[in-house]
Amino acid sequence: MVVEAEAPLPISEQMEFVESEGGTIAIIREQKRGAAGLDGEEAAVAVTLPGEKPFVEFTWHYSGMPDSSTQPYIEVSAKAPKERREELERIWETILQSLRPVPVAGGALR
Repeated sequence: MVVEAEAPLPISEQMEFVESEGGTIAIIREQKRGAAGLDGEEAAVAVTLPGEKPFVEFTWHYSGMPDSSTQPYIEVSAKAPKERREELERIWETILQSLRPVPVAGGALR
């Protein structure tokens, strides 16, 4: 059985949820960003929830093309305590810059 992946929750919906729990969410960035030759969406937020340690979360996703092995749905995310944001930023950049397209057998694109 094949199940189509869903895009991450839009930041506006994340904000509603966090605020309904008595927390706060701050957008660090929300932008279009390419990785591995694919035009994706990047978001980074800082979240504080009652009773939990504040954290930062980064996501990048590409919606993919149906039935394509060379353009699949991709979602990458990373989360760290808020005080480790700088370190996570460096790791995040390394991860996104390391993504590469993988040639399919015979060199044909599908």
